[in-house]
Amino acid sequence: MEVPHPRPIGVRELRDNMRGLVETLRRGEHYLVLRHNRPVAALIPYEDLLKLTDAARRLAAAEALLRARGCDPSTLSTRELIGLASNANSNRGR
Repeated sequence: MEVPHPRPIGVRELRDNMRGLVETLRRGEHYLVLRHNRPVAALIPYEDLLKLTDAARRLAAAEALLRARGCDPSTLSTRELIGLASNANSNRGR
């Protein structure tokens, strides 16, 4: 899933333009809500929320599987993770 860079939007602009923002959200726009120039919230389309939730569930399951095999996921490099995934896929065909 490719995540677009969120467009910053102030709280006042959000309040004043909510109807139009909902339409742009429906078209896939992402927003980073700022209050006093500090991020306080993110607005994303509902479909993207579902995709992110699914990705988070898959990540949690993968981390649990790695821990069950004695690995600490936080210490593995991307290359090591890819290697583990490749080994798991090649073992499925046997």
